[in-house]
Amino acid sequence: MHAAYDGCIAYLDHVVGGLLERLQREPWYEGSLVIVTADHGELFGEKSLIDHGNSVDHGLTSIPMIVKFPGQTTPREVQSSVSQVDVFSTIAAAAGVALPGPRPGVDLAAGDLDGGRTIVIESYPSINFIRDNPKMDRMERALVKGRWKMIESSRGRRELYDMVGDPDESVDLSSSRAEAQELDGLLREWVASAESQRPEATFPPNERDLIPNLQALGYVK
Repeated sequence: MHAAYDGCIAYLDHVVGGLLERLQREPWYEGSLVIVTADHGELFGEKSLIDHGNSVDHGLTSIPMIVKFPGQTTPREVQSSVSQVDVFSTIAAAAGVALPGPRPGVDLAAGDLDGGRTIVIESYPSINFIRDNPKMDRMERALVKGRWKMIESSRGRRELYDMVGDPDESVDLSSSRAEAQELDGLLREWVASAESQRPEATFPPNERDLIPNLQALGYVK
């Protein structure tokens, strides 16, 4: 399984490399913005999990992100945590588009990447047969700040990891480190803020009949 996955990555690297080489021959390449990233990682048995989804563990949430900014000529590597919500803000800034209202993402070309910001990650239960396993019928959230990562689950899981000394998340430090309380408080503040901004769900009149119809077909319980 590892070999097959490695082969896929090698092939993708080859294809992306060919694309970039082709783009570099165009006169507009220097002023372009190029972003290469992924939607998730993969688990191969870590913590008895395989595939992807239903977890905020490191193997799923640590993904590559390669950015070539307009006018950039010197490469650099950033170790600080960034988020996929930053992609939208970065593209908008490069295009000169002013975004209305506050946004959770930052412009990676000008953002604060010194590790002081917090990143929140969420995982919701699958809507397929995997949810029939009680252990997988759960929601998970993680808050990352600097080297620390707090994980909380709707099933009561609460863990703290040092992502510098323990990137595999093998030693839970939630009962021995003061950072656990700090990150727990930050996560609760984030949840309260997010829920206060959540709009009320609305349905057009003709869509209210959808739920009973879907229930009759067995698609909705």
